[in-house]
Amino acid sequence: MPTYRQVDEHGNPRTVRAPFNRESYSVPVGWVDKLRASFGGEDVNALLADREGPFNNMTSHGERERAGKRFVLLRQHGMPEWAIEVELTGGALGEVRELPPEETWELVRANDQRANPPIEVAPIDPKRMF
Repeated sequence: MPTYRQVDEHGNPRTVRAPFNRESYSVPVGWVDKLRASFGGEDVNALLADREGPFNNMTSHGERERAGKRFVLLRQHGMPEWAIEVELTGGALGEVRELPPEETWELVRANDQRANPPIEVAPIDPKRMF
């Protein structure tokens, strides 16, 4: 459970993030293979725009350049919470890179700090959850 609601010491509700563990931030085994099998020949821009497509529950975190190629960074919300880079080829689906759990954690934590109020890391305390 990456984030959860609990009450603070004053009884106020807040969202907190469970401490890091690899399983919570790892791309599911075989996900990229299934993506390629189902959508490998389709236009990557169409896939990114499709509200019912394979990236429909993902948030874009901007574009990057790596080895002379352009990629969009996408983050999957839910459990587990993970991220991938998808090559922007202008045509068929190109390279898809799974972010290691540690990189996804850094991305998530940077986003947490921009939340209002910022989301803190806290151990799960069942007595304070609601």
